[in-house]
Amino acid sequence: MFTGYSALAMAEALPPDGVLVTCDTQDFLRELNEKTFANSPHGKKIQIKIGPAVETMREFLANGQKFDFIFLDADQDVTQVKIAFEEGLLAKRGTVVIDNAYHYGHLYDKSGGPQQPERLWPIFKYVQENQGLHKVLVSVRDGVLIVRRLSDVEYNM
Repeated sequence: MFTGYSALAMAEALPPDGVLVTCDTQDFLRELNEKTFANSPHGKKIQIKIGPAVETMREFLANGQKFDFIFLDADQDVTQVKIAFEEGLLAKRGTVVIDNAYHYGHLYDKSGGPQQPERLWPIFKYVQENQGLHKVLVSVRDGVLIVRRLSDVEYNM
C-alpha cells in the first residue's frame, strides 16, 4: 500500500458500490493512508487489511469471497497465485496482475544483472507450466505480468 495513491487511483475507477481491499504488513501505514483516503470521495471504497497477504487471502476464502482483480506487489508468493487460481479466490473472468515481473530487464540478463529477484521464480514457473493460464508480460519499467484463465479469454481470430 505504501502511500496509498495507487489504491486510491484504482478505487476511483470502481463503480460507486465497488470495494478495493489493500493488504500490508506495516500497521503504521493504516493510519497514514486512512488520512489520505478520508480526503477523497473514493476513499470509502477502500478497506485496509494488516497482516501477511496469504493469511488475508485465506480469510477471504473462508468467508466465500471472490475478487475480480488481484494485484500482487512487494510480498509476492506463489502461494498467493495458487490461492487465486486453484482455491477459487479469483472470480470467473477475473485477472491477476503481478508487479515487478520484468525487473527492468534484469530477469533476462544472463550475466546475473543487479539484484535478480529469485523469490519471483516459483511464480513464473507456476504460470509458465500451467497450460490453463493466459499470460502477458508488459515490459514497461519493472513490468507487470497479467494472468487470466485461458477459458476466460476470448479470441477473435
